[in-house]
Amino acid sequence: MNLPQDLTIEQVLNIAREHHAAGQLPDAERIYLRILQVDPQQAEALHLLGVIAHQLGGDDQAVALISQAVALRPNFPEARVNLANALWKLSRLPEALEQAKVAAKGMPKSLEAQTTLGNLLAETGQFQSAVAAYRKAIAIQPRYAEAHSNLGNALIQLKRYKEAIRQCQKAITIQPDFAEAHNNLGIARMQMRQLDKALASYEHSLALGFSYSMVVNCVNTLLYLPGLEPEERYQRAAKHLQKLQPDGEMPPRPELTLLPGERLRVGYLSSDFRNHPVGHNMLPLLQAHDPRQVESFVYAELADGEDSISQTIKKHVDHWRPTYGVGDVQLAETIRQDRIHIMVYIAGFFDKNRIIIAMQRPAPIQVSMFSGASTTFDCIDYWLTDHRLHPEGEVKERFCETLWRLPTLFNYPIPEQMPDVGPLPMEKSDGVMFGSFNNPTKITAPVIRLWAQILTQLPDARLMLKFKTSYQSPELVQQMRAAFKRHGVHPKRLLMIGKEDTRWDHLNYYNRVDIALDPFPFSGATTTFQALWMGVPVVALMGDYFIGRMAGSFLGHLGLEELAAASEAHYLEIALKLAQDVKRLSALRMGMRQSVQASPLCDHHSYARAMEQAYKEMVFRRQGESL
Repeated sequence: MNLPQDLTIEQVLNIAREHHAAGQLPDAERIYLRILQVDPQQAEALHLLGVIAHQLGGDDQAVALISQAVALRPNFPEARVNLANALWKLSRLPEALEQAKVAAKGMPKSLEAQTTLGNLLAETGQFQSAVAAYRKAIAIQPRYAEAHSNLGNALIQLKRYKEAIRQCQKAITIQPDFAEAHNNLGIARMQMRQLDKALASYEHSLALGFSYSMVVNCVNTLLYLPGLEPEERYQRAAKHLQKLQPDGEMPPRPELTLLPGERLRVGYLSSDFRNHPVGHNMLPLLQAHDPRQVESFVYAELADGEDSISQTIKKHVDHWRPTYGVGDVQLAETIRQDRIHIMVYIAGFFDKNRIIIAMQRPAPIQVSMFSGASTTFDCIDYWLTDHRLHPEGEVKERFCETLWRLPTLFNYPIPEQMPDVGPLPMEKSDGVMFGSFNNPTKITAPVIRLWAQILTQLPDARLMLKFKTSYQSPELVQQMRAAFKRHGVHPKRLLMIGKEDTRWDHLNYYNRVDIALDPFPFSGATTTFQALWMGVPVVALMGDYFIGRMAGSFLGHLGLEELAAASEAHYLEIALKLAQDVKRLSALRMGMRQSVQASPLCDHHSYARAMEQAYKEMVFRRQGESL
């Protein structure tokens, strides 16, 4: 491209900017380079050349070029905004945030600068400061839908759910087709236990756009909704999950080649190989695997890095593969190169798990473990379960995988350095203390109605609710009190604990609880184990689905089937009878921990052997052999 020789550098820059704005990046890039040949210290040309590099995915080059521009012209906030974005793309968050702060200070009326600062503050967990930055952006441009939506997301993290709902609704009013705003609205409604509205928001977001989080938010919400028939739940989940299908033709599954005497190569993929209930669940199995039978591969999706549980798991597996930041196709290829025989995808669509990798078909046998429901993926061969979670001949749940029943699906490490079981609280008080330490989202309208019936028939009884820091939200506390009050329960009879505490302190709260109440249709797993370990019996309702039978499964392993109700009326009867039997409660409290420790729930050796036997049989079936 020829340019007139009599133009100034600023005039040439303007021509380049026009090409740049029109998307003619090669032409703009050539002009910027020509300018730098004439003046190597032309900061604007360096900056804009770096912007092109960022647009084309060359973020290392972008950082180098824009950094030169900033060094030449320190008071260059526009360049600092773009440098912040390039650094962010490289996950260099502290540096990116510092650049964004300088840019926002230098351009207090810049919408882009304030928005970038807000986004980086949110990304680094500084949500209160992010709220301030987003509000500045909105003051500059009140009808900026993205800022309203992002502000809503930051408010969700601060547990200011009503404000979050208002901001998301403002974003939608400004831009009705803003899929991300509908998704954020769904998240806020979910936290306020507005399940039907949350699901409607998620489904609306998916009708407008697509992201992995939108899909899994929608699918996971179905697990909490009471009253869904098996076929409806399956079909609605399958409809949304189809959107995760990768483009193009998928490679065929690898052939299963297990040589005589060769160990089974088993892969485990999860985002929860950390201080998380699933991480604790997996630890006994990985520690107890027979190294003569299994060569273990862990694919760890740890966005926040490793912790002490990660380090412990790492010591007990043959291969540790960090996966955070690795693309789906690349990760699938790594699994193929590892020649995995059996790939186990853990916890389905919860958290940041990447079961979508299964669609790449990287292993000859693929297994779902700790998923809340059927994956609806035809590339998943087996769903691990047990005879109580899916009783033979009584399964109402719809699924596409083959069920593989273990003696028990759940297995827990024996807690160490935990509080002793204390005396029965009601022996020193005027009434029974019920408790539920489950996610408040599980406490659905039918649950509140039933628990309120228990409390109204026991006038001196109280209910303790606790889940991480959820009850730090005044809005949630107010909503919960109002919901129980509508059923005749005075707010003073509810004790809601929202403090952040250690695991020891958390478990010690069970020493203030006489009877634990399990929610439905989404029952408790780890919460049930912890209650039983602390000597607190759990009253549960056996649902029609896997997700609603977990607590009942635990009770069955302890010989406490009488605490697993077949109906809501039966649940009420069990709770009332137990609350009036101090002798029974005291005996359970004193002997429960020993019973748990002696049960299959803590028999790590037998659990690992059963799992290994299951893997062998899966291989034999695949090879057309028999034991």
